[in-house]
Amino acid sequence: MSEYKNSSDKSEYNEKVKRLYLEHADALFAYSLSVCGNAEQAKDIVSDTFLKALENVRKFDENFNCRAWLFKVASNLMRNSFTRFLKRFLSFSNCDLDLKASPGKAPDEIAARTEEFIKLSAALRKLDRTDGEIVYLKYYESMSYAEISEVLQIPEGTVASKLSRALRRLENELE
Repeated sequence: MSEYKNSSDKSEYNEKVKRLYLEHADALFAYSLSVCGNAEQAKDIVSDTFLKALENVRKFDENFNCRAWLFKVASNLMRNSFTRFLKRFLSFSNCDLDLKASPGKAPDEIAARTEEFIKLSAALRKLDRTDGEIVYLKYYESMSYAEISEVLQIPEGTVASKLSRALRRLENELE
């Protein structure tokens, strides 16, 4: 966090974030819960959103739309969380080999992971071919938008918008 001119500035900024928390935390929690479907994850999203607010509190003047900013941050955090989830499971090209390679895992851990992998695989198969390729190239091959654009011979902007829509469809399928 950046330095404050004096301790009263810091106190004033902390008060501002506290007021924002009291005004918006419940709505952010409800929003996060409705999107991610998990209360613990929703609490984490709200906490992380207000940590970002503390880091950016100097932006919050009287003309700044704090509510919209908080919801955008929460939305981005949820998308990032989902992207990490997706990346983790797409990093295994063969679930069975991966499970055999980890004999020390508890059976319930293996079962849960297998179930998640099966759900994700089924959801990925529901995407149209180009969207599936984009998701694969982005998260399995770690390609940039420019590289994917070159591989698929489509504009970078199209790659970005198709990826965004594909991730939303996958999120909806996995809920």
